[in-house]
Amino acid sequence: MSNSPLASRTLGNQGDVLVFVHGGAGPDLTWARQAPLAERWRLVIPWRRCFEPSPRGPRQDWEIDAEDLLALLARVAPRAHVVAHSYGGLGAAVAAAKEPHRFASLTLIEVPLWFLAEHDPEVVRVMHIAKSVSDPQADPELRQHFMRLAGLPAKHPDTLELERLARNLRDPGEARPDLAAIRAAHVPVAVVSGDHDAGIERTCDALARALGGERVILRGAGHAVARAPKFNDWLASFLESIDPILAFLRVHGADTIEHPGGTLLGHLVRTARRLESWGASPTWVTAGLCHATYGTDGFPRALLTPDRRHELADLIGPEAETIVYAYGCCDRRHGLPLGDPRGEMRDRFTGTLFRPGEETLRAIVELTCANEIDVLEHSPALREAVGRDIAALLRACCTIASPAACRAVDETLRSTGLA
Repeated sequence: MSNSPLASRTLGNQGDVLVFVHGGAGPDLTWARQAPLAERWRLVIPWRRCFEPSPRGPRQDWEIDAEDLLALLARVAPRAHVVAHSYGGLGAAVAAAKEPHRFASLTLIEVPLWFLAEHDPEVVRVMHIAKSVSDPQADPELRQHFMRLAGLPAKHPDTLELERLARNLRDPGEARPDLAAIRAAHVPVAVVSGDHDAGIERTCDALARALGGERVILRGAGHAVARAPKFNDWLASFLESIDPILAFLRVHGADTIEHPGGTLLGHLVRTARRLESWGASPTWVTAGLCHATYGTDGFPRALLTPDRRHELADLIGPEAETIVYAYGCCDRRHGLPLGDPRGEMRDRFTGTLFRPGEETLRAIVELTCANEIDVLEHSPALREAVGRDIAALLRACCTIASPAACRAVDETLRSTGLA
């Protein structure tokens, strides 16, 4: 196998990484309708080996696909959500069994793991049809039946490419991924099908049972399930159910509230990712993701009122919630006690003074840097109107902010002409 990495394209620059692995049809056709998900996740879409522009290989082989996928994951993120279709799901399942810690979740769409139900007559039937595509002696009508089953349009370039590449295809029936290892690692799994063939449905049923995963049927697009009308909405819901904080933010409207750069949710995610890139603690990163829950002095639109603090504390923990509240309640006119760790802040909700404590104050300062940098980067209007004030605040924060935050402040002020 060539050591050359797979070619891939990336859509979006915020949120967790979501990798889409195609099957026998290329990624452009398979994932043609998934681009809107880039508003919430960073989509990484590779071409499997043998599919140009990725390197050539001796043949399509799910074992090589697994190695390629793990190498890709090692390059793009410590952990990622993986969605894999058809033959591409074989390699994804093998990879997840080998290194489950790299998988934030695994979605398998009509993956031909026939061995799970190989004695079922309907599965035997669909196996026979599927094998015809790689058998040059097979009845041409049987191969056409397979193409219809796969939902591939006649004479489409991907259809012609599939027929060419399938002539030297490693049999899916040989794949035996260690599904118990995936289940033991508690990887969140969904098994999805289009309810267009009994043999495929029964294979998916058996796979969901083996993995202890969610079983989903999305009708309307046959084998090309990702084209089904409700696929994107379902996938977003599934991924957000894994991350209850994102689900909370969406339920309270963060994805519908306008904010420089798009939506409030996008801003929150970018702020958290920036803190993470600076080496902030998980508690600070979580606070960054929720920092506008009670609104702020500069952005009063709130997701929760302060009398419901217990709801956020139950979700993210009392330490992170304390940072969120202190950041949200801060009366900017009173200022931050940057020169005095024992200094006081004014609560804009109650009008009272309080001491945040040194650790909370440092978290607020770091969060302020991340927040204001994002605003400067995404709002020319605010940069023009209050950029000098923001710059002064950021310079003051750098008296106690982390070196990484101070470097980012310096770079941002230079790039925006505010230095």
